[in-house]
Amino acid sequence: MKRNSLIHENLIILVTSLGMFLSTLDTGIINVALPTLTNVFDSNLTIMMWTVTLYTLMLVSFITLFGKISDAIGKIKIFNFGIILFGIASLLCALSSTEYFLIIFRAIQGIGAAMVQATAAALITSYVSNDKQGKGLGIFSMALGLGPILGPSIGSILLNFSNWSMIFWINIPIIILIVVINQVFIGELNEERFKLNFDFIGNILMVVMLSSLILAITFLKSQFIIVLLIIFLISLWLFIKWESKVKFPLIPVTWLQNKMMLSLLFGIFTLGGSMSLGFIIPPFYIEQNLKLNTLIVGIVNLSAPLGMVIMSQFSNKLTKKFNNQLLLTLSILLMGISYLVIGLLQYNLLIWKLIVLLLFFGFGCGIYLPINTRSILNLVKKSQQATAGSLQRMIQNLGIALYSSVSSITIQIFKNHHNMIHGYIVLWIMASIILFIGFILSVKNLLGYKKTE
Repeated sequence: MKRNSLIHENLIILVTSLGMFLSTLDTGIINVALPTLTNVFDSNLTIMMWTVTLYTLMLVSFITLFGKISDAIGKIKIFNFGIILFGIASLLCALSSTEYFLIIFRAIQGIGAAMVQATAAALITSYVSNDKQGKGLGIFSMALGLGPILGPSIGSILLNFSNWSMIFWINIPIIILIVVINQVFIGELNEERFKLNFDFIGNILMVVMLSSLILAITFLKSQFIIVLLIIFLISLWLFIKWESKVKFPLIPVTWLQNKMMLSLLFGIFTLGGSMSLGFIIPPFYIEQNLKLNTLIVGIVNLSAPLGMVIMSQFSNKLTKKFNNQLLLTLSILLMGISYLVIGLLQYNLLIWKLIVLLLFFGFGCGIYLPINTRSILNLVKKSQQATAGSLQRMIQNLGIALYSSVSSITIQIFKNHHNMIHGYIVLWIMASIILFIGFILSVKNLLGYKKTE
Protein backbone atom coordinates (compact mmCIF):
# COMPACT_ATOMS: atom_id res chain seq x y z
CA MET A 1 0.00 0.00 0.00
CA LYS A 2 2.83 2.35 0.94
CA ARG A 3 4.64 1.52 -2.32
CA ASN A 4 1.49 2.27 -4.35
CA SER A 5 1.13 5.59 -2.52
CA LEU A 6 4.77 6.45 -3.32
CA ILE A 7 4.27 5.67 -7.02
CA HIS A 8 1.08 7.74 -7.01
CA GLU A 9 2.91 10.74 -5.51
CA ASN A 10 5.80 10.40 -7.99
CA LEU A 11 3.35 10.37 -10.89
CA ILE A 12 1.64 13.53 -9.62
CA ILE A 13 5.04 15.25 -9.45
CA LEU A 14 5.86 13.97 -12.95
CA VAL A 15 2.67 15.10 -14.71
CA THR A 16 2.54 18.51 -13.01
CA SER A 17 6.20 19.17 -13.82
CA LEU A 18 5.73 18.07 -17.44
CA GLY A 19 2.63 20.26 -17.75
CA MET A 20 4.47 23.28 -16.37
CA PHE A 21 7.47 22.57 -18.61
CA LEU A 22 5.28 22.46 -21.73
CA SER A 23 3.35 25.65 -20.91
CA THR A 24 6.60 27.61 -20.44
CA LEU A 25 8.51 25.88 -23.27
CA ASP A 26 6.06 27.15 -25.89
CA THR A 27 6.79 30.80 -25.11
CA GLY A 28 10.49 30.39 -25.87
CA ILE A 29 9.85 28.31 -28.98
CA ILE A 30 7.45 30.81 -30.57
CA ASN A 31 9.85 33.73 -29.95
CA VAL A 32 12.62 32.26 -32.13
CA ALA A 33 10.07 31.19 -34.75
CA LEU A 34 8.63 34.69 -35.32
CA PRO A 35 10.89 35.55 -38.32
CA THR A 36 10.13 32.17 -39.94
CA LEU A 37 6.38 32.49 -39.33
CA THR A 38 6.41 36.00 -40.74
CA ASN A 39 7.90 34.67 -43.99
CA VAL A 40 5.73 31.54 -44.16
CA PHE A 41 2.47 33.47 -43.82
CA ASP A 42 3.74 36.45 -45.84
CA SER A 43 2.84 38.67 -42.91
CA ASN A 44 4.69 41.25 -40.79
CA LEU A 45 6.28 41.12 -37.35
CA THR A 46 3.67 43.42 -35.79
CA ILE A 47 0.87 40.96 -36.64
CA MET A 48 2.90 37.86 -35.75
CA MET A 49 3.79 39.33 -32.33
CA TRP A 50 0.14 38.77 -31.40
CA THR A 51 0.91 35.02 -31.25
CA VAL A 52 3.05 35.86 -28.21
CA THR A 53 0.93 38.68 -26.78
CA LEU A 54 -2.43 36.85 -26.84
CA TYR A 55 -0.91 33.70 -25.33
CA THR A 56 0.46 35.74 -22.41
CA LEU A 57 -2.75 37.76 -22.17
CA MET A 58 -4.99 34.67 -21.88
CA LEU A 59 -2.58 33.00 -19.46
CA VAL A 60 -2.36 35.95 -17.07
CA SER A 61 -6.00 37.02 -17.34
CA PHE A 62 -7.59 33.62 -16.64
CA ILE A 63 -5.10 31.85 -14.38
CA THR A 64 -6.63 33.13 -11.11
CA LEU A 65 -10.16 32.32 -12.29
CA PHE A 66 -9.21 28.70 -12.99
CA GLY A 67 -7.42 28.50 -9.66
CA LYS A 68 -10.64 29.57 -7.94
CA ILE A 69 -12.77 27.14 -9.96
CA SER A 70 -10.39 24.22 -9.33
CA ASP A 71 -10.56 24.80 -5.56
CA ALA A 72 -14.30 24.21 -5.88
CA ILE A 73 -14.68 21.41 -8.45
CA GLY A 74 -11.30 19.65 -8.30
CA LYS A 75 -7.71 20.52 -9.17
CA ILE A 76 -7.00 17.34 -11.16
CA LYS A 77 -10.15 17.87 -13.24
CA ILE A 78 -9.12 21.40 -14.28
CA PHE A 79 -5.51 20.26 -14.81
CA ASN A 80 -6.63 17.41 -17.11
CA PHE A 81 -8.99 19.65 -19.05
CA GLY A 82 -6.23 22.24 -19.42
CA ILE A 83 -3.73 19.70 -20.76
CA ILE A 84 -6.27 18.37 -23.29
CA LEU A 85 -7.21 21.90 -24.40
CA PHE A 86 -3.52 22.79 -24.71
CA GLY A 87 -3.01 19.70 -26.86
CA ILE A 88 -5.98 20.41 -29.14
CA ALA A 89 -4.81 24.02 -29.56
CA SER A 90 -1.27 22.81 -30.37
CA LEU A 91 -2.69 20.54 -33.05
CA LEU A 92 -4.75 23.39 -34.52
CA CYS A 93 -1.72 25.72 -34.44
CA ALA A 94 0.28 23.15 -36.42
CA LEU A 95 -2.52 22.94 -39.03
CA SER A 96 -3.11 26.70 -39.30
CA SER A 97 -3.40 27.97 -42.86
CA THR A 98 -3.27 31.70 -42.07
CA GLU A 99 -1.61 33.89 -39.45
CA TYR A 100 -5.03 34.84 -38.04
CA PHE A 101 -5.98 31.21 -37.36
CA LEU A 102 -2.59 30.75 -35.69
CA ILE A 103 -3.17 33.79 -33.46
CA ILE A 104 -6.65 32.53 -32.42
CA PHE A 105 -5.37 29.02 -31.65
CA ARG A 106 -2.45 30.47 -29.67
CA ALA A 107 -4.99 32.34 -27.54
CA ILE A 108 -6.80 29.03 -26.88
CA GLN A 109 -3.44 27.46 -26.04
CA GLY A 110 -2.93 30.25 -23.49
CA ILE A 111 -6.25 29.39 -21.81
CA GLY A 112 -5.16 25.74 -21.56
CA ALA A 113 -1.81 26.86 -20.10
CA ALA A 114 -3.70 28.97 -17.53
CA MET A 115 -5.60 25.86 -16.34
CA VAL A 116 -2.37 23.86 -16.04
CA GLN A 117 -0.37 26.55 -14.26
CA ALA A 118 -3.28 27.40 -11.93
CA THR A 119 -3.41 23.88 -10.49
CA ALA A 120 0.04 22.29 -10.87
CA ALA A 121 1.75 23.48 -7.66
CA ALA A 122 -1.41 23.02 -5.57
CA LEU A 123 -1.66 19.37 -6.70
CA ILE A 124 1.79 18.73 -5.25
CA THR A 125 1.12 20.46 -1.92
CA SER A 126 -2.31 18.81 -1.64
CA TYR A 127 -1.56 15.20 -2.66
CA VAL A 128 2.15 14.66 -2.00
CA SER A 129 3.23 13.82 1.56
CA ASN A 130 5.09 16.47 3.57
CA ASP A 131 8.31 14.45 3.42
CA LYS A 132 8.29 14.49 -0.39
CA GLN A 133 6.83 17.95 -0.98
CA GLY A 134 10.18 19.71 -0.83
CA LYS A 135 11.72 17.36 -3.40
CA GLY A 136 8.57 17.52 -5.53
CA LEU A 137 8.53 21.31 -5.59
CA GLY A 138 12.26 21.26 -6.38
CA ILE A 139 11.62 19.14 -9.49
CA PHE A 140 8.62 21.31 -10.33
CA SER A 141 10.76 24.47 -10.05
CA MET A 142 13.44 22.86 -12.21
CA ALA A 143 10.84 22.21 -14.95
CA LEU A 144 9.63 25.79 -14.61
CA GLY A 145 13.18 27.09 -15.08
CA LEU A 146 14.11 24.81 -17.96
CA GLY A 147 11.03 25.53 -20.10
CA PRO A 148 11.84 29.14 -21.08
CA ILE A 149 15.53 28.47 -21.75
CA LEU A 150 15.21 25.20 -23.67
CA GLY A 151 12.40 26.67 -25.80
CA PRO A 152 14.67 28.80 -28.04
CA SER A 153 17.23 25.97 -28.41
CA ILE A 154 14.61 23.34 -29.31
CA GLY A 155 12.83 25.83 -31.56
CA SER A 156 16.03 26.63 -33.46
CA ILE A 157 16.81 22.93 -33.99
CA LEU A 158 13.28 22.14 -35.20
CA LEU A 159 13.22 25.12 -37.57
CA ASN A 160 16.61 24.16 -39.02
CA PHE A 161 15.79 20.50 -39.65
CA SER A 162 12.03 20.45 -40.12
CA ASN A 163 8.85 22.34 -41.01
CA TRP A 164 7.66 25.25 -38.79
CA SER A 165 4.64 23.21 -37.65
CA MET A 166 6.97 20.88 -35.71
CA ILE A 167 7.26 23.53 -32.98
CA PHE A 168 3.64 22.64 -32.14
CA TRP A 169 3.65 18.93 -33.09
CA ILE A 170 6.39 18.36 -30.49
CA ASN A 171 3.83 19.01 -27.73
CA ILE A 172 1.50 16.18 -28.77
CA PRO A 173 3.48 13.08 -27.60
CA ILE A 174 4.15 14.66 -24.19
CA ILE A 175 0.49 15.63 -23.82
CA ILE A 176 -0.63 12.10 -24.72
CA LEU A 177 1.76 10.73 -22.08
CA ILE A 178 0.34 13.09 -19.43
CA VAL A 179 -3.27 12.24 -20.34
CA VAL A 180 -2.57 8.47 -20.22
CA ILE A 181 -0.87 8.73 -16.81
CA ASN A 182 -3.70 10.87 -15.47
CA GLN A 183 -6.48 8.60 -16.73
CA VAL A 184 -4.90 5.16 -16.19
CA PHE A 185 -2.61 5.54 -13.19
CA ILE A 186 -3.74 8.57 -11.21
CA GLY A 187 -7.46 8.59 -11.97
CA GLU A 188 -9.86 10.52 -9.79
CA LEU A 189 -8.29 11.99 -6.67
CA ASN A 190 -10.27 12.03 -3.47
CA GLU A 191 -10.64 15.79 -3.54
CA GLU A 192 -12.69 17.76 -1.07
CA ARG A 193 -15.30 19.75 -2.99
CA PHE A 194 -16.39 23.26 -2.07
CA LYS A 195 -19.32 25.33 -3.22
CA LEU A 196 -18.33 27.51 -6.17
CA ASN A 197 -19.22 31.12 -5.40
CA PHE A 198 -18.40 32.81 -8.68
CA ASP A 199 -17.36 36.46 -8.45
CA PHE A 200 -18.45 37.44 -11.97
CA ILE A 201 -17.88 41.19 -11.63
CA GLY A 202 -14.54 40.69 -9.90
CA ASN A 203 -13.37 38.41 -12.69
CA ILE A 204 -14.48 40.86 -15.43
CA LEU A 205 -12.60 43.66 -13.67
CA MET A 206 -9.50 41.48 -13.32
CA VAL A 207 -9.53 40.54 -17.02
CA VAL A 208 -9.84 44.23 -18.02
CA MET A 209 -7.16 45.23 -15.50
CA LEU A 210 -4.62 42.58 -16.56
CA SER A 211 -5.39 42.89 -20.29
CA SER A 212 -4.75 46.63 -20.25
CA LEU A 213 -1.56 46.11 -18.19
CA ILE A 214 -0.16 43.39 -20.48
CA LEU A 215 -0.96 45.44 -23.59
CA ALA A 216 0.66 48.49 -22.01
CA ILE A 217 3.77 46.46 -21.16
CA THR A 218 3.90 44.91 -24.63
CA PHE A 219 3.44 48.19 -26.47
CA LEU A 220 5.39 50.53 -24.17
CA LYS A 221 6.38 52.75 -27.10
CA SER A 222 2.84 52.92 -28.50
CA GLN A 223 0.83 56.14 -28.62
CA PHE A 224 -1.95 54.29 -26.76
CA ILE A 225 0.19 53.65 -23.67
CA ILE A 226 -1.44 56.48 -21.65
CA VAL A 227 -4.97 55.25 -22.46
CA LEU A 228 -4.05 51.67 -21.52
CA LEU A 229 -2.48 52.77 -18.22
CA ILE A 230 -5.54 54.87 -17.35
CA ILE A 231 -7.82 51.87 -18.04
CA PHE A 232 -5.52 49.72 -15.88
CA LEU A 233 -5.53 52.17 -12.93
CA ILE A 234 -9.32 52.67 -13.04
CA SER A 235 -10.03 48.93 -13.26
CA LEU A 236 -7.48 48.26 -10.47
CA TRP A 237 -9.23 50.79 -8.20
CA LEU A 238 -12.64 49.31 -9.02
CA PHE A 239 -11.33 45.76 -8.50
CA ILE A 240 -9.93 46.54 -5.03
CA LYS A 241 -13.10 48.41 -4.06
CA TRP A 242 -15.33 45.56 -5.26
CA GLU A 243 -13.25 42.74 -3.76
CA SER A 244 -13.17 44.45 -0.35
CA LYS A 245 -16.95 44.39 -0.05
CA VAL A 246 -18.06 41.25 -1.92
CA LYS A 247 -18.82 38.17 0.20
CA PHE A 248 -16.85 35.69 -1.92
CA PRO A 249 -13.98 37.61 -3.55
CA LEU A 250 -11.86 36.26 -6.39
CA ILE A 251 -8.74 37.13 -4.36
CA PRO A 252 -9.32 37.57 -0.60
CA VAL A 253 -8.29 41.11 0.39
CA THR A 254 -6.81 39.69 3.61
CA TRP A 255 -4.05 38.12 1.50
CA LEU A 256 -3.00 41.55 0.29
CA GLN A 257 -2.99 42.81 3.88
CA ASN A 258 -0.62 40.03 4.96
CA LYS A 259 2.98 41.35 4.99
CA MET A 260 4.42 37.86 4.55
CA MET A 261 2.22 37.20 1.51
CA LEU A 262 3.11 40.58 -0.05
CA SER A 263 6.82 39.93 0.51
CA LEU A 264 6.59 36.49 -1.12
CA LEU A 265 4.62 37.86 -4.10
CA PHE A 266 7.11 40.69 -4.56
CA GLY A 267 9.89 38.11 -4.41
CA ILE A 268 8.33 35.94 -7.12
CA PHE A 269 7.74 39.04 -9.27
CA THR A 270 11.43 39.97 -9.08
CA LEU A 271 12.48 36.35 -9.59
CA GLY A 272 10.41 36.00 -12.78
CA GLY A 273 11.66 39.31 -14.14
CA SER A 274 15.29 38.70 -13.22
CA MET A 275 15.28 35.26 -14.82
CA SER A 276 13.96 36.69 -18.08
CA LEU A 277 16.67 39.38 -17.97
CA GLY A 278 19.31 36.66 -17.65
CA PHE A 279 18.07 35.09 -20.89
CA ILE A 280 17.76 38.37 -22.84
CA ILE A 281 21.05 40.24 -22.27
CA PRO A 282 23.67 37.45 -22.82
CA PRO A 283 22.69 36.75 -26.48
CA PHE A 284 23.03 40.47 -27.34
CA TYR A 285 26.32 40.79 -25.47
CA ILE A 286 27.88 37.62 -26.90
CA GLU A 287 26.74 37.98 -30.52
CA GLN A 288 26.76 41.73 -31.07
CA ASN A 289 29.53 42.89 -28.75
CA LEU A 290 31.90 39.93 -28.48
CA LYS A 291 31.07 38.68 -32.02
CA LEU A 292 30.96 35.05 -30.87
CA ASN A 293 28.67 32.36 -32.30
CA THR A 294 25.30 31.12 -31.07
CA LEU A 295 26.84 27.98 -29.56
CA ILE A 296 28.42 30.15 -26.85
CA VAL A 297 25.03 31.81 -26.32
CA GLY A 298 23.48 28.38 -25.71
CA ILE A 299 26.18 27.43 -23.19
CA VAL A 300 25.88 30.71 -21.28
CA ASN A 301 22.07 30.59 -21.26
CA LEU A 302 22.19 27.13 -19.71
CA SER A 303 24.17 28.44 -16.71
CA ALA A 304 21.27 29.70 -14.57
CA PRO A 305 18.99 26.68 -15.28
CA LEU A 306 21.94 24.38 -14.49
CA GLY A 307 22.32 26.16 -11.16
CA MET A 308 18.61 25.65 -10.50
CA VAL A 309 18.84 21.95 -11.37
CA ILE A 310 21.86 21.43 -9.09
CA MET A 311 20.40 23.31 -6.13
CA SER A 312 16.93 21.77 -6.51
CA GLN A 313 18.55 18.47 -5.50
CA PHE A 314 19.56 19.99 -2.15
CA SER A 315 16.72 22.44 -1.43
CA ASN A 316 14.60 19.84 0.36
CA LYS A 317 17.48 18.89 2.68
CA LEU A 318 18.21 22.54 3.38
CA THR A 319 14.60 23.24 4.39
CA LYS A 320 14.82 20.45 6.97
CA LYS A 321 18.00 21.85 8.52
CA PHE A 322 17.46 25.61 8.33
CA ASN A 323 14.67 28.12 8.85
CA ASN A 324 12.79 28.61 5.56
CA GLN A 325 12.61 32.38 5.97
CA LEU A 326 16.39 32.46 6.44
CA LEU A 327 16.85 30.46 3.22
CA LEU A 328 14.53 32.83 1.34
CA THR A 329 16.52 35.80 2.64
CA LEU A 330 19.95 34.40 1.77
CA SER A 331 18.90 33.09 -1.65
CA ILE A 332 17.43 36.40 -2.86
CA LEU A 333 20.58 38.13 -1.54
CA LEU A 334 22.72 35.72 -3.58
CA MET A 335 20.69 36.53 -6.71
CA GLY A 336 21.03 40.27 -6.11
CA ILE A 337 24.80 40.08 -5.55
CA SER A 338 25.28 37.94 -8.67
CA TYR A 339 23.53 40.50 -10.90
CA LEU A 340 25.25 43.45 -9.23
CA VAL A 341 28.68 41.93 -9.86
CA ILE A 342 27.77 41.21 -13.50
CA GLY A 343 26.73 44.85 -13.89
CA LEU A 344 29.92 46.19 -12.30
CA LEU A 345 32.14 43.90 -14.41
CA GLN A 346 30.19 44.27 -17.66
CA TYR A 347 32.83 46.35 -19.47
CA ASN A 348 35.50 43.65 -19.08
CA LEU A 349 33.28 40.62 -18.50
CA LEU A 350 34.88 37.39 -19.65
CA ILE A 351 32.60 34.53 -20.71
CA TRP A 352 33.71 32.20 -17.91
CA LYS A 353 32.97 34.88 -15.30
CA LEU A 354 29.50 35.44 -16.77
CA ILE A 355 28.83 31.68 -16.67
CA VAL A 356 29.95 31.41 -13.02
CA LEU A 357 27.89 34.43 -11.91
CA LEU A 358 24.75 33.20 -13.72
CA LEU A 359 25.35 29.77 -12.17
CA PHE A 360 25.30 31.38 -8.71
CA PHE A 361 22.16 33.27 -9.67
CA GLY A 362 20.67 29.88 -10.58
CA PHE A 363 21.70 28.51 -7.18
CA GLY A 364 19.68 31.30 -5.57
CA CYS A 365 16.68 30.58 -7.83
CA GLY A 366 16.89 26.85 -7.06
CA ILE A 367 16.57 27.57 -3.33
CA TYR A 368 14.11 30.46 -3.51
CA LEU A 369 11.45 29.22 -5.95
CA PRO A 370 10.31 25.96 -4.26
CA ILE A 371 10.36 27.56 -0.78
CA ASN A 372 8.44 30.59 -2.05
CA THR A 373 5.81 28.31 -3.63
CA ARG A 374 5.42 26.18 -0.53
CA SER A 375 5.32 29.23 1.78
CA ILE A 376 2.58 30.96 -0.22
CA LEU A 377 0.41 27.83 -0.31
CA ASN A 378 0.96 27.20 3.41
CA LEU A 379 -0.31 30.71 4.23
CA VAL A 380 -3.81 29.89 2.97
CA LYS A 381 -6.48 27.29 3.66
CA LYS A 382 -6.29 24.01 1.74
CA SER A 383 -9.51 25.00 -0.02
CA GLN A 384 -7.71 28.10 -1.41
CA GLN A 385 -4.36 26.61 -2.45
CA ALA A 386 -5.03 26.52 -6.19
CA THR A 387 -6.19 30.15 -6.07
CA ALA A 388 -3.01 31.13 -4.22
CA GLY A 389 -0.83 29.10 -6.59
CA SER A 390 -2.45 30.74 -9.61
CA LEU A 391 -1.91 34.19 -8.08
CA GLN A 392 1.77 33.38 -7.64
CA ARG A 393 2.13 32.31 -11.28
CA MET A 394 0.21 35.37 -12.48
CA ILE A 395 2.57 37.69 -10.59
CA GLN A 396 5.62 35.81 -11.90
CA ASN A 397 4.34 36.07 -15.49
CA LEU A 398 3.77 39.81 -15.04
CA GLY A 399 7.38 40.15 -13.88
CA ILE A 400 8.60 38.26 -16.94
CA ALA A 401 6.49 40.41 -19.29
CA LEU A 402 7.50 43.73 -17.71
CA TYR A 403 11.25 43.01 -17.50
CA SER A 404 11.29 41.60 -21.06
CA SER A 405 9.62 44.69 -22.49
CA VAL A 406 11.77 47.16 -20.52
CA SER A 407 14.93 45.22 -21.44
CA SER A 408 14.16 45.25 -25.17
CA ILE A 409 13.40 48.98 -25.18
CA THR A 410 16.46 49.84 -23.05
CA ILE A 411 18.81 47.85 -25.27
CA GLN A 412 17.34 49.48 -28.39
CA ILE A 413 17.73 52.99 -26.94
CA PHE A 414 21.39 52.45 -26.04
CA LYS A 415 22.01 50.71 -29.36
CA ASN A 416 20.80 53.83 -31.13
CA HIS A 417 23.40 55.77 -29.13
CA HIS A 418 26.08 53.19 -30.03
CA ASN A 419 26.65 52.17 -26.40
CA MET A 420 24.85 48.90 -25.74
CA ILE A 421 27.19 48.03 -22.85
CA HIS A 422 25.78 50.95 -20.84
CA GLY A 423 22.31 49.56 -21.46
CA TYR A 424 23.31 46.15 -20.11
CA ILE A 425 24.82 47.78 -17.01
CA VAL A 426 21.64 49.77 -16.35
CA LEU A 427 19.51 46.62 -16.63
CA TRP A 428 21.74 44.39 -14.48
CA ILE A 429 22.02 46.98 -11.70
CA MET A 430 18.31 47.87 -11.88
CA ALA A 431 17.43 44.17 -11.45
CA SER A 432 19.90 43.81 -8.56
CA ILE A 433 18.43 46.83 -6.74
CA ILE A 434 14.92 45.38 -7.00
CA LEU A 435 16.25 42.03 -5.74
CA PHE A 436 17.86 43.85 -2.80
CA ILE A 437 14.48 45.43 -2.00
CA GLY A 438 13.09 41.88 -1.90
CA PHE A 439 15.99 40.98 0.42
CA ILE A 440 15.12 43.85 2.80
CA LEU A 441 11.47 42.76 2.91
CA SER A 442 12.60 39.20 3.60
CA VAL A 443 14.90 40.38 6.43
CA LYS A 444 11.95 42.19 8.03
CA ASN A 445 9.91 38.99 7.88
CA LEU A 446 12.83 37.01 9.33
CA LEU A 447 13.20 39.42 12.25
CA GLY A 448 9.45 39.33 12.82
CA TYR A 449 9.55 35.53 12.81
CA LYS A 450 12.35 35.44 15.41
CA LYS A 451 10.40 37.77 17.70
CA THR A 452 7.46 35.37 17.71
CA GLU A 453 9.64 32.38 18.63
